[in-house]
Amino acid sequence: AKGVPYHMESKSVGMLLLLVCFQVLLSCCSCQLIELVRHAEAAPPNCPAQLKPEPLDPLPLVIESALTHLQKTLTGTLNPTSRPSVTASVVYRGKVIWADGLGVQDKVHKEPPTSGTIYRIASVTKVFVDVMIYQLWEQGVIVSLDDNFIKYAPEFAIGNPFGSGSITLRQMMSQLSGLPLSPPCAFENGHYCDVTSEEIYARLKTEQLIFSPSTIPSYSNLAFALLGNALTEKLTNMTFQAYVEEKIIKPLGLENTGFEFTDSVKAKMAVGYNADGSVASPFDLYWNTPAGQMYSTVEDLAKFGAFFMSAYNATSASPSLVKKETLNEMLLPSFVNPGGVSEFGVPWEMFMVNDHLVRTKSGNIAGYSALFSFIPNLQLGVNVLWSGMYDEKTENAANDIYEILLPAFSDALTKVQPKVGYPPEPKLYEGNYQAMTVLGKQMAEISTVDDTLFINIGGLIRAFMWYVNTTMSVLFVPPATITCMLSELSAITGERVHFDLDAGGMAKNFTVPGLQWGVTYNRV
Repeated sequence: AKGVPYHMESKSVGMLLLLVCFQVLLSCCSCQLIELVRHAEAAPPNCPAQLKPEPLDPLPLVIESALTHLQKTLTGTLNPTSRPSVTASVVYRGKVIWADGLGVQDKVHKEPPTSGTIYRIASVTKVFVDVMIYQLWEQGVIVSLDDNFIKYAPEFAIGNPFGSGSITLRQMMSQLSGLPLSPPCAFENGHYCDVTSEEIYARLKTEQLIFSPSTIPSYSNLAFALLGNALTEKLTNMTFQAYVEEKIIKPLGLENTGFEFTDSVKAKMAVGYNADGSVASPFDLYWNTPAGQMYSTVEDLAKFGAFFMSAYNATSASPSLVKKETLNEMLLPSFVNPGGVSEFGVPWEMFMVNDHLVRTKSGNIAGYSALFSFIPNLQLGVNVLWSGMYDEKTENAANDIYEILLPAFSDALTKVQPKVGYPPEPKLYEGNYQAMTVLGKQMAEISTVDDTLFINIGGLIRAFMWYVNTTMSVLFVPPATITCMLSELSAITGERVHFDLDAGGMAKNFTVPGLQWGVTYNRV
């Protein structure tokens, strides 16, 4: 262009080409969308609708019936010899909607347990380790979750037959470190794992990784014991127990959660039993404490689960321990197993039930087993504690529980979903519009379909519009019409449509800047 410096002319041409490429890409994605909607029978399964967790007060009969079914199912997990008691709680929208204790917490006195009865939670302790690490990361004490562990524990060394790479904090937090299952310690000096970190580091020098890091999940108590001990010793000048008590348990108000089996704790604690029916007296894990020492109740676990689910509740107050954005990251999968049905996270064991991804952390230790679980987008959580170890009756308990609850919640929530926003005077927006784009003249039509505004831009963008106010609507494509992947690739849902109104409130034009920046569609 005459009078325009070369570098500015080149930049302008480059931006134009970029815009053209974007429009072509948008057109291609939208064409795929149209074709998929037209030929849905030949496509992969469409994206399941995600119901909003609306208030259900009082509880609908269908959910009350499901809870009764749940109670019977949990009763079926009891064994009068090796697992005589179980307690459970169901939390919805941050509140316990059902809790019960079944069986007897002590085979001698035969007292029934309650939702306040204490049980060991074993490996659910690992969740507290990961919360601690995310707190230290937010504070800048830990620079990156992808830092090598040796940055914070220079004494650490272990053989790596798969290469020379180091193990990161994130890999250890998500069971992708390749470290062995157990730490190099046992019952010594009359106690389990009563050793120092220095002794552990010395013993690990002769050990080896069992998998190359980040290739396949392999459960490791050693990884969490290393994290819990090393990071608190090196970075906080506190023990792991002291840190968790001050920074997590106390702020969340977990009144019956902790580490030490004092007389007052034992007085409220269910007796644990071994497979042969003998009493499994609580013992301390010492150095291995971060991997599974803690105890709790289903009441406290309900509070803990509500804390995690608050990340998905846009109207709730910001969690006191970490930011919502941090919680969201903590809830993401880290590894998808073959078949795509189960996944590992930080430190979650995840699986799909009725189109919902359930986050769980199970625990199993002599005399006790635990299930801590929730579905954050549905604000639904279930916690179960048993006075006996896992076996064939309890290994599929999480799946069985959600198979009972989810259909009931789906039925109840479907009836109370908010109606799509529809303008009081739709004719103020309906009509034909036109714009000049890099692809030439493009037409758009806004009409009403099933009491919802519908927009068709040149046959390329076809979506419903959720009325927000007189000058803005939000585009959405109903999940049932396309696959999840195509919905995400097309990037239509969530985009805002901005209207310019005349003196009478009639829409003169509109823009969709997130899809077509700088393009204005004028009414014709």
